[in-house]
Amino acid sequence: LMNPPGSPSTTNHNGSTGGTTMNATLQRKLTKVLESRIDPDLLSAIQDLSTFYPSNSLVARRNMRGQIEKRGLEINTEFMDVFIHVQRHFDEVQKGITEMKLGCQEMSDRLQKTREISGQLIQQAEKLNKERRENEIHQEISMRFLERFQLTEEESNLLKGDVCPEFFVALKRVHSIHSDCKILVRTQHQKAGLEIMDVMSLQMENAFRKLYRWVRAEVRRLDVSSPEISELLKSALGALRDRAVLLSYCLDEVGTTRNAAVVKGFLTALVHGGPNGMPRPIQIHAHDPVRYIGDMLAWIHQAVASESELIHGLIDGANTHSLDTTDTTEGPSVDIKKVLDTTFEGVCRPFKVRLGQVLAAHPAIVVAYKLSNLLDFYTKTIDRVIGDQARLAQVTRCC
Repeated sequence: LMNPPGSPSTTNHNGSTGGTTMNATLQRKLTKVLESRIDPDLLSAIQDLSTFYPSNSLVARRNMRGQIEKRGLEINTEFMDVFIHVQRHFDEVQKGITEMKLGCQEMSDRLQKTREISGQLIQQAEKLNKERRENEIHQEISMRFLERFQLTEEESNLLKGDVCPEFFVALKRVHSIHSDCKILVRTQHQKAGLEIMDVMSLQMENAFRKLYRWVRAEVRRLDVSSPEISELLKSALGALRDRAVLLSYCLDEVGTTRNAAVVKGFLTALVHGGPNGMPRPIQIHAHDPVRYIGDMLAWIHQAVASESELIHGLIDGANTHSLDTTDTTEGPSVDIKKVLDTTFEGVCRPFKVRLGQVLAAHPAIVVAYKLSNLLDFYTKTIDRVIGDQARLAQVTRCC
């Protein structure tokens, strides 16, 4: 380093000439320094050196190395302190990352377990849905089965109640179920078919017994001269076609009831005549055998026609209201002739007695011939209606 200008040695030895030379040298050095390119790192080092090297003294220059090393140590110490703080933060960050990793691993494990559980739940849900669909199908089949093979509560109450139009609807329903059970018996559901058939058979038997008692009570009301047959009675007889024995009993009851009404009407016509005396009693013409016998036969013929129409209406109505539309049992004509035979059974005796009295009087041959023709005509007419095996036809034929 150069001595600073103005020092005693410079002043004494150089003088003014030396001062000039010094200035020129200093100027060249300064110019060289100014013209040289300063390294930024060097400039930064010089600036940093100026912070702890305030004066250019001999002591300062001697201690500069120690100062620089001390300053470097201080900087390194500060740097280490800062890095310790940073390391502490990095440790905290590392700890947080580790905890986060553990948390993520735990969440991943939980998600895996949840996924496994969810898969099981999904499988179980699918299984339950499949079972639910199967149960719904089974329920639908069961409902359809019960609708077809079981009576409703209302229908059961109708069968237990009074006879009415709805009663026959319920009875047809029972008959239909009983017929359908035959299909079940031919399948793998034999046990169910037999059990339902037994229940329906019991229901039908109870209904038919009630219906039989009701028909007998209704038939007893047909003992008037011009009875009216209700649709319920026709429906009841039609339902009883499924029970031939009960139907036969009911028809016998019809014949018996109408027999009493016909006998009563015949005796009234003989003794009292019609309403208000018109027509006049038949016995008034007892002195005239032809008219007497002719009036009785005419009355019987008219009664046969009326009763035939009545019984036809009853039987035809029963056929219309039959429970089984495919019924192929004995035709209604046979039943009608049987009922008509029973109906006019009671007329045979009073007519035969009076005819016998006329013949016992030994009428003239002309009268006897007329009576024969008259009997022959009405016998053939009556035969066409009630049959030649009827007791009334046999009475007119034998006489």
